[in-house]
Amino acid sequence: MQYQNEENAPLEQLWEISKDYKNDYQPNVALGLSKLKTRIAQDETVAVPTKVIAINRRQWLGRIAAAAVVLLVTCGFLVTIFVNNSPNIQVLATTDTIMENILLPDGSTVWVNKHSQLSFPTTFTGQERVVELQGEAFFQVTKNPNQPFIVKMPNSEVKVLGTAFNIRAYPEEMTTVIEVTEGKVAFTAMETKEQTILKVNDKIILNNANATLSDIQSLDWTTTAWKATQLNFEDKPISEIATYLATNFQVELDFDAEKLGNCPFNSSLVKNTAEAILKKVDLAFPSIQLTEVHSKYYRLNGICN
Repeated sequence: MQYQNEENAPLEQLWEISKDYKNDYQPNVALGLSKLKTRIAQDETVAVPTKVIAINRRQWLGRIAAAAVVLLVTCGFLVTIFVNNSPNIQVLATTDTIMENILLPDGSTVWVNKHSQLSFPTTFTGQERVVELQGEAFFQVTKNPNQPFIVKMPNSEVKVLGTAFNIRAYPEEMTTVIEVTEGKVAFTAMETKEQTILKVNDKIILNNANATLSDIQSLDWTTTAWKATQLNFEDKPISEIATYLATNFQVELDFDAEKLGNCPFNSSLVKNTAEAILKKVDLAFPSIQLTEVHSKYYRLNGICN
């Protein structure tokens, strides 16, 4: 897992810019230092969200800028602009094996799935709480009617006051899926500006290619299963298990849908990994043979009884 900060402008750029500055310019050094010290003091009081970034790079850049004032005195005003105009945005990026849950500055909790990226400010200011998502995440939003919570995706956005919902919006996938487990959300397709209100247990799918929305559907057990460490299966058909494996682990399970698709799978306290689920499936059906054809591709043969 990588944690990044979008404030990456190198200090060397300031030095290059300073070379072109007028030689006869006489800066107000005292005023510049005063403003810079005030900015650094303010930055040091910013509350950084738990588990996101241990050291705020903005503070680090501010201290470097302060140390460089003597050397860059002729462009001291540029240092101030650089600090002021760099928004303090945190970026959490997960890998193919790591999921993470974090606490946002407003007290909201977000579970971020694998291969996902969540961007958010160190503090929520203004009339809205805005975050950006690529990938999948489950949000438990702290209620604040005076400051709505907005999740922006490339083709859509979700606006809430306080609720719990799941978003799947991977850039490489052809759909964006919104699933509401608590409260109510307003989902908007940005291209058409079409807005749909979703309530508890509602699910809707946006086709990213043509910006069309599906009918509202009901949730199933897979909605938040990805963030659990263990799963309990009760009469779940093999067809649903196969879909879950493909969606969350990119594992393909090949089988005869007519013979095996409706075979009921029952197992409790199953570790939420493809290997553990497949092993339990193999043990649950003595008359079914599970064969690994190659990496991430398995085949089922036989009958269920």
